[in-house]
Amino acid sequence: MYSVELVNVHFWLATVGIVLYITSMLTAGITQGLMWRSYDNMGFLKIFFLIVCYSSALILCDSSYRRYFLFVGSTCFSL
Repeated sequence: MYSVELVNVHFWLATVGIVLYITSMLTAGITQGLMWRSYDNMGFLKIFFLIVCYSSALILCDSSYRRYFLFVGSTCFSL
């Protein structure tokens, strides 16, 4: 180990990045599942498939800050 402080920084940044990743995936999955449960009287989906995918993509792209935490944590680890 080069530095114990860098190991701690790597650990906490990686932990925050992973928690943010899990949170965004969970939020996108719950949103997508709830949107797919809405049917009209004929038995068809009220919300089109592409709109459901688009809303999930917005949630996942909005959480791109998690990549920053993982990248910085990995950079600290490689030093």
